[in-house]
Amino acid sequence: MTRNLLRLLLGAGMCLYFLSAAHACLPRVPKYKVFNPEEYVFYGKVIGYVQTPGWYCGISGEMLCPDGWGLRLAVTDMVSMPNPAIKEVDVFTFGLGADCSEKGMSREWVGGAPLGAQFMVVAKRWQGSSTSGVIRLDASDYKGNILAPLPLNADTAALSRAEMSYIAHPDSRDAEQRIRFELRKDLTRLEKDNSPEARKRTLARLAGAGWFGDSTPDSPDQAYTAAVRKYVSDEQTARWLLEKRRVQLHEN
Repeated sequence: MTRNLLRLLLGAGMCLYFLSAAHACLPRVPKYKVFNPEEYVFYGKVIGYVQTPGWYCGISGEMLCPDGWGLRLAVTDMVSMPNPAIKEVDVFTFGLGADCSEKGMSREWVGGAPLGAQFMVVAKRWQGSSTSGVIRLDASDYKGNILAPLPLNADTAALSRAEMSYIAHPDSRDAEQRIRFELRKDLTRLEKDNSPEARKRTLARLAGAGWFGDSTPDSPDQAYTAAVRKYVSDEQTARWLLEKRRVQLHEN
């Protein structure tokens, strides 16, 4: 299965959202602004396919939605999780109907990702655990989550260590998803690494991240400013980082 076909299959699920959003349902995708310890951020490999029974959804939560299918993933490399000991998860992703009811994916859709396919995932807990005790996660894009395929035989251990330069990336869906994932990695680094120099380097790279918060060259950059104030105690370094951010937002 090629990466292009995987991308096509993932995009097909999103069509449910975009088609309905054009008519009635217009949720606002949340921006990433601060480290969230409740998120599941990891690289995973497909080891099976799972089904969930119908669930109550819709605007009022009183509509019974039909069965949906998801992927069982083995966690190959973790970035951040509420429970670092978790080895397997069931990941679902949903589109939206015109009434904002969630639409689960079909067996054919999830089957488009073959066993062994690898993904980068940002997800949140959903619907408790399956009968086998594996936790269920929601990776729906419209909620700001990510379920994005990786190239065949990608080295996820190397990817987890890699540090992104946020400057001069192409304007594409692939680039957007990777940037949103890398933001999680860098905010996790800021949380876990107490070294002032390491935090300075990470924040200097984040100065070029346009997807961080709601910042524009002409409006206050609250998310980046809050991160600098939280992780940097030296005022001279803080001022240097804030100026770097201001300049890079204008240049980009």
